[in-house]
Amino acid sequence: IVRLLSDLGQVGFWISVVVLYLAVFTTLNAILCTLRNMAASHRLSPPLVPALTLGVPFLLSLIGFEQIVEGFYAPIGLACLVLIFAPTILRPRKRQGK
Repeated sequence: IVRLLSDLGQVGFWISVVVLYLAVFTTLNAILCTLRNMAASHRLSPPLVPALTLGVPFLLSLIGFEQIVEGFYAPIGLACLVLIFAPTILRPRKRQGK
């Protein structure tokens, strides 16, 4: 995004900063909403829902961004690929003519 907007000079830089921060903010907001809804759907006690919603990201942040990227991105990406393609590959084939 920064490279795409670099032709606009300093204005392009600031636009890219705003766009990237909005992307980070909306992603974090979506994660927190999902965690809150998951905790609430399991009928946890009301004080436990915010603690779990904010506690999980806090505990993950203690690992550190670099360690998360180095250790978890590739395995999680492969697991997602398996989850996406496994139903297609393992689906029983329909026989033609029957």
